[in-house]
Amino acid sequence: MVLPGRYWDAWLHVAFTYHGRRVGMGAAPPSGFPRTPQARAPDPEESAPWGFAVASNGSTWMGNIVDGRLADVDPLTGEVVDGPVESGGAALLRAPNGGPVSFDVQQVGEQQGAARDATALTSAQVERRTLPGRTVVSGVASSEVESITLATPSDVRTLRPSGPRHVFIVVYDGIFYSGTATATILLRDGRTVTESPRGLFDLAENPPPRPSMRRMLQLLEDERARLDANPARPSRDLPSTERAIELVRRRIAYEQAHPGLLPGS
Repeated sequence: MVLPGRYWDAWLHVAFTYHGRRVGMGAAPPSGFPRTPQARAPDPEESAPWGFAVASNGSTWMGNIVDGRLADVDPLTGEVVDGPVESGGAALLRAPNGGPVSFDVQQVGEQQGAARDATALTSAQVERRTLPGRTVVSGVASSEVESITLATPSDVRTLRPSGPRHVFIVVYDGIFYSGTATATILLRDGRTVTESPRGLFDLAENPPPRPSMRRMLQLLEDERARLDANPARPSRDLPSTERAIELVRRRIAYEQAHPGLLPGS
């Protein structure tokens, strides 16, 4: 059977007759499942914008905005694969220490841009200079909040909570490994409150150890061996991995020829 239309923003229900009894099957949407965004933010690469919403049961949802609805878009293929992604529970509605704003942080696809960035572009293609992956900061503010100014190593942005639940969202390209960030919250009575968003810069305080170039080369070669395990059906990711191996080898060779010139790996 071929059905018209689309079903990425709907919940399909199938009914059939079995021994004279009508039976139904299919997934039901979660309680208070949101379909429209309550706050919006542009994508750093100017693709589908991002949206954030709080459901009636207090759960929070985020995703890309397609045709005015929240959706989940595959960052590699651009396909709409499902509805929005649940990003938090009712606890997000309760700000820590009774503060006026509750923050939530999601890192999306931080590894998915590497293969894309290693792919050579033709003369007819143009690509924005953005880092792979996304850092999505969303949250809920109390009704007394006028605006939130986020100062990060990337830039300074002022957000105004919107919607019936005073929600907000902002999207950065890449991941913050170092630096500091502050949120200056302007209240309607003119007072300001300064906070450090929890979770956003845990990596800045405790950065994960970065592998050496030789360790990275070993990991990439292991990945190439895995992708090349079935020569009869070569993986489409193999050329990107081979290009990444070549780039790492050139970096190692350059560091050997010019010791101490480049920052430590």
